[in-house]
Amino acid sequence: MAVKPTSTVLKRLKKEQPLRYTEYIRRRKDVVAQYGLHPELQVAKHLNEGEKPGQQYIKLRGLLNFAKEYRWKDLDAFEQGMKLSAPPSAAARTAHALFDALPQGQRHALVRTGALLQLLEDVLKKGTELHAASLLHGGKLNISQVASRVEKIIGNASDQDKVENFEKEANRKQFGEAQQALRSHL
Repeated sequence: MAVKPTSTVLKRLKKEQPLRYTEYIRRRKDVVAQYGLHPELQVAKHLNEGEKPGQQYIKLRGLLNFAKEYRWKDLDAFEQGMKLSAPPSAAARTAHALFDALPQGQRHALVRTGALLQLLEDVLKKGTELHAASLLHGGKLNISQVASRVEKIIGNASDQDKVENFEKEANRKQFGEAQQALRSHL
């Protein structure tokens, strides 16, 4: 129905009236869930759906959250099955232990660097929906756009919409500091 508050309004609503914000999010999810099932809400493509078949899958974590929200019954086995995983290899355990031993700032910098490398790979791939020009503004790197893409990459890697300490603004701040450090080093 093309009714969506701007991000500024949503942030203000979340901060000043958290109960109304929660109600808005719940109602928006209800409307999205009804797409194609109600005559007034025609079928719509999912906002995060990609063009390639592998990008159109539903994540199990998202399905579980949806099922819990709508109070589906007998979810215990499904949730337990999601917790089961193969034991990590010795090399993976060592790598995780070394990573966890680093100070938090260094761990965050490594995660952001990994996401930047993924973004670079996505830009360099042929046939990708991300065009290099979308990351430029006036011939210079658009840090806000890069920070937003990095936030999505980290979120996809962790199967979450938002990951604490890796929101767009936190990423933008870190990238700005990195650029300043490079300039001062040269």
